Amino acid sequence: MMKDFFIKMILKFMGKHYWRRGSCNQCGQCCKTITLRFPDKLLTRESEFEYLKENYPRFHHFYISGRADNGVLLFACKFLTEDNRCSVYNLRSFFCRAYPNFDTRFIKLGGKPLEGCGFYYEPITPFKEHLQSNQRLTT
Repeated sequence: MMKDFFIKMILKFMGKHYWRRGSCNQCGQCCKTITLRFPDKLLTRESEFEYLKENYPRFHHFYISGRADNGVLLFACKFLTEDNRCSVYNLRSFFCRAYPNFDTRFIKLGGKPLEGCGFYYEPITPFKEHLQSNQRLTT
């Protein structure tokens, strides 16, 4: 468990409060239900997506697959096979390699990986440890 200790220390140093646990179970949801943002706004118009494809080649492997209830465009990856595997796995984008790599704000607001995803998040410091350290400070 020395590896976990070092990972925790690095994440804490980087200001992270949660770490990703679990593993991919190849459900394909992350490749079928994608929201894209640029720069800090989720895409809601097809014209925004067309602009991104014209100016940033990394967006060419997505296509619009629908729209969420709140009007945000949903995307899917062109390289997902019928058995939920990536046909360009060794060449996949950083976007795909990092999934699910959400920031702390997203998690604190109740965000979590998609239904069926094998990944989950745990606090780096369990709540019990926070309580113990606060008790030591107040006594």
